[in-house]
Amino acid sequence: MRPNSKLMPVPDSSADAILALPVPPDRGIEDCERQVRRILDSPLFSGSKRLSEFVAFSAHAAMEGRTEIDQYEVAAKVLNRADDFSPLDDASVRKLASQVRSKLEEYFQEQGADDPILVSLPKRSYVLRFRVNDAVAPSTPETLSTEESEIDIAEAQLNSPANLPAPVDAGADRPDKAQVRPEDSDREKTAGEGERRANEPLPTSDRVSRRTNPGGVWVAGMAILAMLAGAGIYQGILSLRPRFVADAPASVDESSGKFQIVTQTGDLRGAGGEFAPGAVLVGPKMDLDGDATVRMQFLPEHAGQHGGLMIAQDADNYVRFGSHFKVRSMLEFGHEMKGVYSMTESRFRFDPYGQSGLPLWLTIRKEGEKFTAFRSHDRQHWEPYESVQSLSQPLTHPVASLYAFNGLTENPHVTAQFRNFGVGLQFHHRPEGPIRAGEFPGWNTQAGCDESNLISVREQALEFRFPDDKICTNEFSRNWEAPSGEPWYVEVHIDFQALNGNSAGIVVKAEKGRVRLVRRDLNGASIMLERDLDRDVHVRDFPGAPPIFLRLTARDGYLTGSFSRDGEEYTEISTRIPLKELGQIRSYGLEAALSHWMQPGSRPPIRLLSIEHGLLALKPMKP
Repeated sequence: MRPNSKLMPVPDSSADAILALPVPPDRGIEDCERQVRRILDSPLFSGSKRLSEFVAFSAHAAMEGRTEIDQYEVAAKVLNRADDFSPLDDASVRKLASQVRSKLEEYFQEQGADDPILVSLPKRSYVLRFRVNDAVAPSTPETLSTEESEIDIAEAQLNSPANLPAPVDAGADRPDKAQVRPEDSDREKTAGEGERRANEPLPTSDRVSRRTNPGGVWVAGMAILAMLAGAGIYQGILSLRPRFVADAPASVDESSGKFQIVTQTGDLRGAGGEFAPGAVLVGPKMDLDGDATVRMQFLPEHAGQHGGLMIAQDADNYVRFGSHFKVRSMLEFGHEMKGVYSMTESRFRFDPYGQSGLPLWLTIRKEGEKFTAFRSHDRQHWEPYESVQSLSQPLTHPVASLYAFNGLTENPHVTAQFRNFGVGLQFHHRPEGPIRAGEFPGWNTQAGCDESNLISVREQALEFRFPDDKICTNEFSRNWEAPSGEPWYVEVHIDFQALNGNSAGIVVKAEKGRVRLVRRDLNGASIMLERDLDRDVHVRDFPGAPPIFLRLTARDGYLTGSFSRDGEEYTEISTRIPLKELGQIRSYGLEAALSHWMQPGSRPPIRLLSIEHGLLALKPMKP
């Protein structure tokens, strides 16, 4: 039972009342009117008052700007249940939703198979969806394709004049949707099949197709809402065009690799998604399978605001993972192909840390057409997120990118901050054991000792061991041509203690030489920037040999080295190496070696936790 719930009357759901609103004299709108009348007049719906009331109530809630309809309200306002209604014991609301869903499917399979507009109720949702029937020849030149015409009612209304505070006498005492009762959320997981928990935000689409034609789907969709809402609910149809502020929302700090995006009206979802310049920042190419990773600090507080990481071919083909505020903070993992966002495979999960303001680490792992997401709060302990996203075809020339939007709303702006943005390999959640040929496509393993078990994945790291009786060098690298004229970095995160002449770190090979930044046991624990002809510089290592990030950075015509114990604050080595002395960069990787003057003996393994490269200046994606 919901305490202090004030009930609102259900709008008149008769066909005459629904169609009483004035509608602009546009032929596409007239088609929508005829479609609604056809459904209501059909034998499947005309004899059921509850089906009509359910539809009218759902539309009325959408016109209020609501993004959710829960079981308590449906029970009270459509089924006239008392205040002691509990969805844990009473499945009537879920049964009614299932009945509406099956009746709509039955109608369009038989009587309505040739109707020009399709209406459906997605599973786990109480919000109707409308789209053009592509199987039917268009009745007017303005009929749209499925990709252009699919309308998500709930979030489209967030941008309408109906999204205003409700009058005090019209449900002011209704409990806030964000106030979810924990006992309900926990227990309802097992209550009723085929329906989501009563108070959990639903994974509905956030996109509305957009066209420049004012008589297109925007007006048609709003006309349907107006008709279904009943007379007096909404007395006009206004454009939902995103309105952008004049200033670009993105800023870049090349010196530290920090990026920020200020959310504005817009979204990627839907063919030719509309968004402000700088709302999507394009980073390094994902030319090999591997991981794209970023540290994000983002505190969305209004419905529709979302931001995160994605791997994209363009604005219509991508996989993305990030924070998305519905009625609560959620994590979203989904993909879009050819301008159609996959609602069946997208996954939303409540994020208990979403309002903490703490940084969140995001990773998308690409393995062919299969993508997996991971999250972490410390970059050490990673948690896989939900299921795999599988694409019907590969992304062409994919790039790692960052995004932040307000969705199709005019909510206040919020800033998404990003840093440590790169692509490469991480070794958590990978099969353990000696690495096999081709296990990491595009990466080359060169072992100075002919023993196959010296390099293996173990305990979330790629581990390099040395035989006790030999002196040898191991290398794990990839071919890579550094972008000309752009600032970039390459980095390894390694864990080992330098003893008895062993060393390991990042190496860059160029047409005229090579540069290494390594941890080494030389005159005590040291970090060394090494060049050909022994032109080396060394500084003192951190006490205790903690896991360390070793980074080589190219900027303003020079290559520099730096190191960090936390991946946040870096200590830079003062020496600068002119890039023109090296020529074109050809490859980078990890090199683990033993000094040739040392004697064989036992040494601890060298553990590679991650290896990556990134750009320090990003470009905006074009809508």
